[in-house]
Amino acid sequence: MTRYFPLILLAALASPTTAQDIPAPNLATEGKGTQGGVARLVLARQLYAFGRANKDPLTVLNAARLAASVTPTDTPRAKETTGDASATAAPDIARHTQMFDTAAGLAAENEGLLDLIDISRREAAFAPVTGVVITTSTLTAAQTETWPVPFFGASLAELAIIGDGSGNLDLAVTDDFGNQICQDTGPADTAYCSFYPAQNGTFKIIVENTSSTANTYHLLTN
Repeated sequence: MTRYFPLILLAALASPTTAQDIPAPNLATEGKGTQGGVARLVLARQLYAFGRANKDPLTVLNAARLAASVTPTDTPRAKETTGDASATAAPDIARHTQMFDTAAGLAAENEGLLDLIDISRREAAFAPVTGVVITTSTLTAAQTETWPVPFFGASLAELAIIGDGSGNLDLAVTDDFGNQICQDTGPADTAYCSFYPAQNGTFKIIVENTSSTANTYHLLTN
């Protein structure tokens, strides 16, 4: 006697893992909030590097103004590190006070530019600012660090890494279930990511040093 199995039963036997067993990424297409302090600091770092390389005091001044509009709060955070953990800390990455000094140095004897830099420096002390959380760490060559960071659902999550310019850093972000949220493998040590979580969750921020030298970097989150 020939037996016929229902198609649904055959499909279940052929595919023991259903779509329901694979959690969807913790992502939403929209939510509350727009790019803020993290994005500003990343842009300030890029302008600062460009201005120094081209000896352009106005570009460096604009970087300083941007950086001065953000207040970073140094905060220690838990992390997991793989690879050689014997790195020693390098000098801190430039902040707005150093950027203003650099702009003044590049302006040299240009009194007009020096006056503009001085005015901008004084105005920065009274300008409204936005805050970001910042943590500094050093990665040796081939070393990787993983930072578990919570973000609120339906609100913009912003994060970035800003290295010291000595080599390449790669950035990846995954959700609670290991779904990839962001990835940046470009040939630089600065990377930015923003997204809207669908719900509250802890995301893993993974930073890898793919260069042959140590790199001191800032992890920034909103």
